[in-house]
Amino acid sequence: MNTLPTVQVSSEAVLQRIDAIMRELQELRRLVTAQSESDGPDIVSQLSGCLGQGSWDEYEEDIEWERFAV
Repeated sequence: MNTLPTVQVSSEAVLQRIDAIMRELQELRRLVTAQSESDGPDIVSQLSGCLGQGSWDEYEEDIEWERFAV
Protein backbone atom coordinates (compact mmCIF):
# COMPACT_ATOMS: atom_id res chain seq x y z
CA MET A 1 0.00 0.00 0.00
CA ASN A 2 1.44 3.35 -0.99
CA THR A 3 0.49 6.24 1.21
CA LEU A 4 1.36 9.82 0.54
CA PRO A 5 1.99 12.23 3.39
CA THR A 6 -0.64 14.92 3.61
CA VAL A 7 1.50 17.24 5.74
CA GLN A 8 5.12 18.11 5.19
CA VAL A 9 7.15 17.87 8.40
CA SER A 10 10.73 19.00 8.58
CA SER A 11 13.43 16.46 9.33
CA GLU A 12 14.43 18.53 12.35
CA ALA A 13 10.93 18.30 13.82
CA VAL A 14 10.88 14.53 13.32
CA LEU A 15 14.28 14.18 15.00
CA GLN A 16 13.15 16.32 17.93
CA ARG A 17 10.07 14.14 18.38
CA ILE A 18 12.17 10.97 18.22
CA ASP A 19 14.49 12.38 20.89
CA ALA A 20 11.49 13.22 23.10
CA ILE A 21 10.06 9.71 22.66
CA MET A 22 13.44 8.18 23.51
CA ARG A 23 13.61 10.21 26.73
CA GLU A 24 10.07 9.12 27.67
CA LEU A 25 10.89 5.48 26.99
CA GLN A 26 14.09 5.67 29.02
CA GLU A 27 12.15 7.11 31.95
CA LEU A 28 9.51 4.38 31.68
CA ARG A 29 12.26 1.75 31.54
CA ARG A 30 13.86 3.22 34.66
CA LEU A 31 10.53 3.19 36.52
CA VAL A 32 9.74 -0.41 35.55
CA THR A 33 13.23 -1.57 36.46
CA ALA A 34 13.11 0.18 39.83
CA GLN A 35 9.66 -1.25 40.56
CA SER A 36 10.60 -4.81 39.62
CA GLU A 37 13.73 -4.64 41.78
CA SER A 38 11.75 -3.45 44.82
CA ASP A 39 8.94 -6.01 44.38
CA GLY A 40 11.13 -9.05 44.86
CA PRO A 41 10.06 -12.24 43.09
CA ASP A 42 7.36 -11.84 40.46
CA ILE A 43 3.79 -12.77 41.29
CA VAL A 44 3.87 -15.89 39.09
CA SER A 45 6.78 -17.32 41.08
CA GLN A 46 5.08 -16.47 44.35
CA LEU A 47 1.79 -18.08 43.37
CA SER A 48 3.29 -21.20 41.83
CA GLY A 49 5.14 -21.80 45.09
CA CYS A 50 1.80 -21.71 46.92
CA LEU A 51 0.23 -24.42 44.77
CA GLY A 52 2.17 -27.25 46.32
CA GLN A 53 2.99 -30.52 44.64
CA GLY A 54 -0.48 -31.61 43.51
CA SER A 55 -1.69 -32.03 39.95
CA TRP A 56 -4.35 -30.01 38.14
CA ASP A 57 -6.66 -33.05 38.34
CA GLU A 58 -6.99 -32.47 42.09
CA TYR A 59 -8.66 -29.07 41.66
CA GLU A 60 -12.39 -28.62 41.41
CA GLU A 61 -13.47 -27.87 37.86
CA ASP A 62 -16.85 -26.45 38.84
CA ILE A 63 -15.54 -24.13 41.53
CA GLU A 64 -17.46 -20.90 42.07
CA TRP A 65 -14.79 -18.42 40.94
CA GLU A 66 -17.10 -15.49 41.66
CA ARG A 67 -16.47 -15.88 45.38
CA PHE A 68 -12.85 -14.87 44.82
CA ALA A 69 -13.75 -11.66 42.99
CA VAL A 70 -12.75 -8.45 44.68
